[in-house]
Amino acid sequence: GSCACSFVRDGFSDAEPVHCHSNAMFVAPSGNLFGATYYGAAAISEALGGGDWMSSGCGKCWKVTGFSDITELRTTLVLKGTNFCPPVNAACSDGKAHFDIAAPGFDVTEFSLSNTCSQREPDEAAGFEACGRWLIDSTDAYENCDCDAFKDPVLKAGCNNFYSLKWDNTPVHYEEVSCPPELAQLHCAYPYALEGDMPETCETNVFTGTTSSATTTSTTTTTTSTSTGQTTSSPPPTSTTPTPQTTTTSTTQPPNGNFCCSHDYSTCSETSWCNKSSENCPACAGFWIEPDSSCIPLSGDCTQNVGGCCNPFGDVTCKRQNNYYSQCEHM
Repeated sequence: GSCACSFVRDGFSDAEPVHCHSNAMFVAPSGNLFGATYYGAAAISEALGGGDWMSSGCGKCWKVTGFSDITELRTTLVLKGTNFCPPVNAACSDGKAHFDIAAPGFDVTEFSLSNTCSQREPDEAAGFEACGRWLIDSTDAYENCDCDAFKDPVLKAGCNNFYSLKWDNTPVHYEEVSCPPELAQLHCAYPYALEGDMPETCETNVFTGTTSSATTTSTTTTTTSTSTGQTTSSPPPTSTTPTPQTTTTSTTQPPNGNFCCSHDYSTCSETSWCNKSSENCPACAGFWIEPDSSCIPLSGDCTQNVGGCCNPFGDVTCKRQNNYYSQCEHM
């Protein structure tokens, strides 16, 4: 990618980098100074400092706030510039400020400038196409998106986190801020990292025990920019790829005593490597806990039981999505 936030898969050349999957959107630390729900990455337009290679906007961060007409909720993100949205993309042309958010599964292939995700990660092809028709083939915001099609937990979480926003080319207010440590340490360097020597900060975005201490250093004039509901990769071609791990089907029974790596607080991870130890679990974007199969899992339907969500850390609530449906989500 244009900011070198990438790695090269085994068997591919240096001209075929793959976006570090740590760039997928992840839950921001509780109590962060920005009031952000999620941290993530974006391809940025020239107006924000984007360019063909290692431009001034690479590595910068912005506090971005948008409102969803679907959920009627206002959400704040902090986004790091990790790629370039060129002016051949109409949304990024003519001096427009635009954040093309890295959201696994949401690329609309017929409009993408260089989507190579499925070719470079064929085992995740179903995931990369999981939400590409969202709000295109149907106006129902709860159809045509299945983030569970991803096998990799980091990609799956990034897809679900973006989906939870229900942003569809949403106008946003933004200001440039200093990057929180969780974003600052994400891998961006050239020569690209190699798959066989993958930096942790490229394969995962989970940093347990880290709190955000970043402060705002400079503020641009508060303006309206556009955030996209579909990600479009920009030359050089990049994609977000999973960790090379062996995946096996697991059950809800913890494989390591009473503890396992859980992504929904109710069941164990489907990836056996994640369940092997508490040291492996953070790299899988999971939580080392005793799962409770009697409660409603994260992202589960709590419409008929608003107090039934799994809530081991006190940060989950039953959030109303519309007049007919509520689901368990992080606060």
